[in-house]
Formats: sequence, structure tokens, C-alpha cells
Amino acid sequence: PAHEDIRPWLDIAARLRAAGLVAPGVYASDATLGFIAMQDLGSATLLPLLDAHTVDALYATALDALLTMQRDVDCA
Repeated sequence: PAHEDIRPWLDIAARLRAAGLVAPGVYASDATLGFIAMQDLGSATLLPLLDAHTVDALYATALDALLTMQRDVDCA
């Protein structure tokens, strides 16, 4: 496409950060042109880190993030 409407993405990222959650940092953006320069969070996933010693802590962290999204992210 010629450009994307980045305003919804910027809005959601700001709401996540306001709730204390991690979202990619925005270095620069131009909503008119539909461009954004943002932080790359990488391609690492939790699956390779899961084992009998880490599973409880990693799942607890993920569930805490989901609970924070449900409880603290302003959806208005």
C-alpha cells in the first residue's frame, strides 16, 4: 500500500506503555505519510527457554502481562 494508518498502532502502544507494559519504542513517526521508525524487539520467543526450571516463572510473567492488559489498559 502507499501508506498505512499508523495512528491506531501508536495509540495502542501508548496505552500499553501507560499501563507499565512493554511496547516498541517510537523514534519518529509521520501519520500523514504512514511511516514509523520504531525499536526492534527482536525475534526471540519464550518456547526455547521453557524447561522444568523456568516454566512456572515464565508463565507467571506472561499471565501477569495479560492481567495488566485486562485491568489497566485504558480501552476508552
